[in-house]
Amino acid sequence: GDTEIITDNGIKQIKDIVNNKLQCKVLSYNSRTKTNEFKDILAAVELIPSEHCLELKIQTDRGDILTLKCTESHKIFTTNRGYVKAKDLTCDDDIKIIS
Repeated sequence: GDTEIITDNGIKQIKDIVNNKLQCKVLSYNSRTKTNEFKDILAAVELIPSEHCLELKIQTDRGDILTLKCTESHKIFTTNRGYVKAKDLTCDDDIKIIS
């Protein structure tokens, strides 16, 4: 819930979108067109994860370290393997970062 995402209304925490039922679009990567685009949120529910959460440390091309918290089965888009479950990521994966 603390994860910040880019919306068409600025940067928001996921928990704020869910708890306040904010109407916004989320910046997403379209793997078909290879472009970033704002997409509607199709569903938002507050869940208590039934699986372990992971904290991923991702180094950007500029050397910055980003942190991503997600469940093990959360799918992450990589440029080398497409969508991969977080628990199956390796150091060889190139995670697509949009900003």
